[in-house]
Amino acid sequence: MLAPVATHAGSAYQFAVDQDRWHLKAADGGIGAEVLMNGCRLAVRSVLRPVRPNLTEIAMPSLLPAPGNEWVALEIMVGKTDGECGAANPQYSARVFDRDGTSYPTIALHRDLGFPAAADIVPGAALVGRIYFEVPAAATLIAMQWNWYPDRFVTQIDLGQ
Repeated sequence: MLAPVATHAGSAYQFAVDQDRWHLKAADGGIGAEVLMNGCRLAVRSVLRPVRPNLTEIAMPSLLPAPGNEWVALEIMVGKTDGECGAANPQYSARVFDRDGTSYPTIALHRDLGFPAAADIVPGAALVGRIYFEVPAAATLIAMQWNWYPDRFVTQIDLGQ
């Protein structure tokens, strides 16, 4: 069950939080490795940090990262191997974890940036794009998790930072 929309401590953005679901687990892969689950494919190709997204992509372009924070982008690939995949859009269902276990959600974007829900991707096809996070500049990012729907299973990618 999602809690009401709340502001993450130290963040200029708002997001819905399901605190019970988000915790670190064993990694399913690392940067560059393709993870296959239930007909879905996911890979984190690179971590770009700091990054300044095109402000037309941000839902609230007047907002900048909070003082002491920066934007980080993950270049990811999402795809489908067969008709079983029913995955969420990565810009809404991903988060990164700091070494201390603190997690940070993706920031809101105006448009998909090429990421429709994986259920809408033709089997065999893959899309590559970026998802953005606001994190403390001093954060050591160790993992990215993506919660797949409707199955509610979580893929964790080791970021090795």
